[in-house]
Amino acid sequence: MGSKGYFLNNEVGLRNVDETRIDPAKETNGHLESLDTKTGEVQATPTQHTLLGRLKDLWDKLVELFNDGTAKIKLWDGNRIVETSLANELMIKPPSQPLFVAHFKGTSLNANIWDEAVLGSGTVSLSDGNLVLTTTTLDGDSAHVTNKQILNQIFSKINKFTSSILIPDHTIANNVRIWGLHNATEGVYFKLDSGILSVCLEKNSVVTCVNIDQYKPTDGNMHKYDILYRDDLVYFYIDDIIVHNVVGVTGHLFNDEEVKVYLKNYNVGTTAVESQLLCTGVGVFDESSSGTRIMGEDDDGAIKYVAVTQDGRLKVSQEPPSAPPETTEVAIIEYNSIAGTVDTDWVIPTGKTILIQRLAGGAEPANGSSIELYYDPDGTKTNLEIIDVIFSDGQSDQHVLNATYTGDGVAQIVLRRTGLANSSARLVFGRWEGYY
Repeated sequence: MGSKGYFLNNEVGLRNVDETRIDPAKETNGHLESLDTKTGEVQATPTQHTLLGRLKDLWDKLVELFNDGTAKIKLWDGNRIVETSLANELMIKPPSQPLFVAHFKGTSLNANIWDEAVLGSGTVSLSDGNLVLTTTTLDGDSAHVTNKQILNQIFSKINKFTSSILIPDHTIANNVRIWGLHNATEGVYFKLDSGILSVCLEKNSVVTCVNIDQYKPTDGNMHKYDILYRDDLVYFYIDDIIVHNVVGVTGHLFNDEEVKVYLKNYNVGTTAVESQLLCTGVGVFDESSSGTRIMGEDDDGAIKYVAVTQDGRLKVSQEPPSAPPETTEVAIIEYNSIAGTVDTDWVIPTGKTILIQRLAGGAEPANGSSIELYYDPDGTKTNLEIIDVIFSDGQSDQHVLNATYTGDGVAQIVLRRTGLANSSARLVFGRWEGYY
């Protein structure tokens, strides 16, 4: 650290100092223990709130920041720290819009907000800020609550059910506990049935459940259970980890237009011990604001939306590849009706290195087709090395490549077009481009 002038008046342990230098030999485990000055040694632990104390604090913070060789930077607004996703990408999320939010203060449920029902010796109560649904060991005991407000999901918008749930004993046979969204015949929810955790979709009273017991928390603590849903998709989360998802093909997966918050604890036989379902809070939010749609104008003046890939990355259309100056461009194009498999061979010139930039292909609908690109090192097609493949059934696709191969007069590039599933003829297009 370079020297810098200071003037301190009557600071504890140092007076009229005009230069301060850090001596690395006076460090212990990377923490500054003392400062040498022209007027001599100062105290090992500078008095808090003095300039030296502030400098020591700053030094220690810098050491802590880089203590593993990697800078750790936090962005915050004074209350909340900016987070990153599991893929280490910055998370940007506008506030959700609450449709229904409930906490459980007091000693009884608000009858203006909740409906409750019990059978046998089942009970509904509030305790220490928790909603508690309890059943005894008797067969037929039941306790459940639903909110009065019908939650109308806006078509194509994403909503989220979120809850904080505690299961004191998760191994009770003949007992079922449910939390999620439901009406008389429709719903989406978590279900703990005789100790087995599942996620369920209910449509027209037909229940389809999927076992997710490997994700079941067993530590007896409160955990966060979320359901992200739309008319044609549902994602289930436990502690922000996705545990299952369902994507519909046609129609609604369930009637998401008239569901309510639903929590239930009931016995389907005699149990060994009483059971409880505890909830500290529950809510439903409009999550559509968490996705920002970006649109732009194309060359023809039409408004188009930006698209993302399956893993959530932005799709970027690249300019078509072009051969650099003073190179020879290669473009092999085939488009005709084929039955079975048809190869198009291109021998790499001796001593030349071909750089393959792109494979494109497409086919008319006919039980599928493949457009494959191979490197054939000996020209016999017995040792083919796959470069890339496109599967097509009525659509076109293209892949950007960066593959190089050197020719000896025998090695070749093979464009193979194949009709899959049957031998009926269909139009298949294939093209690869590069240069040498």
